[in-house]
Amino acid sequence: MRRFLPLSELLFCVAILAGAAGARAQDCIDYSGLVHVIGESNCYDAQAIVIQGDIAYVASGVVGLRTFAITDPASPQLLGTADTPDWACDVAVSGSHAYVADRNGGLRIFDVGDPAAIVELSPVATPDFASGVAVEGTYAYVADYDVLLVVDITDPAAAAVVGSVPLPGESRDLTVAGGIVYVASGPGDLQIVDASNPAAPAIIGSLALAGFAWDVALAGTTAYVAAYYDGLHIIDVANPAAPALVGSIQTVDDWDSVESVAVADQLAYLATSRGLHIIDVADAAAPELLVADASISLATGVTLVATNAYLVSSAGIHVVDVTDPRATALVTTYDLGGWATDIVVRDDRAYATRVGGGLYILDISEPDAPALLGSVPTADSSYFVALDGDFALVCDLSFALHVIDIWDPGHPTVVASVPLPDIPSGLAVTNSYACVAMSWEGVYIIDVYDPYNPSVVGAVADLTMPGGLVAEWPLLYATGGWTGLHIIDIGNPANPFEIGAAGQPSGGGIAVRDGFAYLDGGSGLQVIDVSDPNSPSVVLDMPIIGAIEDIILDGDLAYVAAGCGVTVFDIANPAAPAFVGIQQSPGNDRAVARRGDRLLVAGETAGLRILKTHCVGATGAGDELAGNVPAAATALLGAAPNPFNPQTVVRFSLDRSQPMRLAVFDARGRLVRELASGRWAAGEHHVHWDGREADGRPAAAGIYMLRLEAECGAQSVKAALVK
Repeated sequence: MRRFLPLSELLFCVAILAGAAGARAQDCIDYSGLVHVIGESNCYDAQAIVIQGDIAYVASGVVGLRTFAITDPASPQLLGTADTPDWACDVAVSGSHAYVADRNGGLRIFDVGDPAAIVELSPVATPDFASGVAVEGTYAYVADYDVLLVVDITDPAAAAVVGSVPLPGESRDLTVAGGIVYVASGPGDLQIVDASNPAAPAIIGSLALAGFAWDVALAGTTAYVAAYYDGLHIIDVANPAAPALVGSIQTVDDWDSVESVAVADQLAYLATSRGLHIIDVADAAAPELLVADASISLATGVTLVATNAYLVSSAGIHVVDVTDPRATALVTTYDLGGWATDIVVRDDRAYATRVGGGLYILDISEPDAPALLGSVPTADSSYFVALDGDFALVCDLSFALHVIDIWDPGHPTVVASVPLPDIPSGLAVTNSYACVAMSWEGVYIIDVYDPYNPSVVGAVADLTMPGGLVAEWPLLYATGGWTGLHIIDIGNPANPFEIGAAGQPSGGGIAVRDGFAYLDGGSGLQVIDVSDPNSPSVVLDMPIIGAIEDIILDGDLAYVAAGCGVTVFDIANPAAPAFVGIQQSPGNDRAVARRGDRLLVAGETAGLRILKTHCVGATGAGDELAGNVPAAATALLGAAPNPFNPQTVVRFSLDRSQPMRLAVFDARGRLVRELASGRWAAGEHHVHWDGREADGRPAAAGIYMLRLEAECGAQSVKAALVK
């Protein structure tokens, strides 16, 4: 039955279409403003870093002391190196001198007046194991295993120990303010020493803490202790003789570590074995983890300068833009009861798999509040899902492809299973054929036209370690773990054959559009020109941290799920993708799907994460742009290319979030294919039509009507499919 609109609503729609409506909120975020690495430099075994002016001083393990120019933070440049006899594990700088704690090498002192020509002065021997150093005025303070040493550096060329105090446990690092020294002393203590009389320093306060106290920073009357296996402890030291624990937060797992801490503007920055963690400590009793950046592994030291955090690791120096650490694309999370492994979206529903097995169907009509509709178990952990009409195809570690009836989302049912000879590593569906990649057995092609009686009809046996798959009949694009991208003709499923190959060893995510393939190139994002499938060629390799697990394309953007989060690239020019930004993840992100202005991300440790999409043309991170953006009209904007063969992209816009339907009809009015339906968010959208009918058969050449039905009525445009 046709729905007739009340006059008031009709007038409202007319006003929108005329561009006379008011403003709307754009619920997205500028990814370029999120925390991300902007520069790096090699520096073997870097342990600690301090910065003075435009020079970074790095304690670099077996190498000794190194200096870097950071005039351009995006490209730190090595200036000078000075060897030390043991292991440089901490550094402090005062004036034109650097002081290095060098384990059994004691305290090493260097003239760095010319950072490119470092000169060592006379060292100061220490009784044991110098692991930390801090400087205030004319004294250096050295954490030397179970003793704190006070060193007179009035004349750095003739420095001498003038006082000491025994410490319980193993001291690791320290900081000093106003003659009071705060020492991180294992196994889990903060020791506070009054060194106002350098010749007779004395412990005046202590506090037992959970974990192994590894580093300490001071901000006002609050001490922040990095606990090696635990996280961060926040301590009130207004009365140094009676320190009091105010709050704690555990940010690492049992096998990870927290190595260093720096504090500024009510934010604590932790260098951890899992990367950079940023914690909001405005409420010291309830600290909150804001950022878990896993892109820098085995971080050992951190310091802050302006809007950049400088981290060091066994690999070198990493410069991180922390202009707005509180900016995040994360909206909410959804717990699947285990690590999420894959996700696909169709209309108002999401279909997800997880470690532990099963298919989970979620109502995402309100994507910020997913609701479980139904689930069905599988024999083992499920890793891949694809949709084919009213059926979902799921691969799990029981070495099987399961066909699941999802017509009733509240009661999905496994109706058939196909045994596989090896571990599945990828899945794609086209024209009622399921293509299943397996680690050592190539690719199986399975006929699922009769979902109750699926059967293997062909195989690509000579493909080694295949991973990501994209199927666009009659072609299959497959990444090979050792051999790059393979393009396979599956037009005759019983006799598939390779027609082209290119690229570096890969095995992760892949997406194909408009003659270009975007995939995991082994060390980053690789773009391959596949406009001639018989002769593909590599266009570009762009480094990215972490193995690429999944890629989706949305207009001029690519969203890449990888080991450290979701990275956004501008691919308006496929030959020169531009990095936009990254939303970090606490675990490995495995898959990403889009629903309106939301991304649904399947990942380890976090289950499903719901993220905002990137604002195209946004002015800054976190800008909501409410009240100053003209309303988009509800309109069918057309298709391009037009005429087309074999595919086109349909563009439409909605003035507000509302139910809609986009469908293709032939010249006689017969429904050919429904391209999209359900409640979609306000804004402009792009939907791809591959020139096929609902059953997967190629549509005949001719004129087709693209029809958009929304609350304000319906609109149609013509599109010509040519052969």
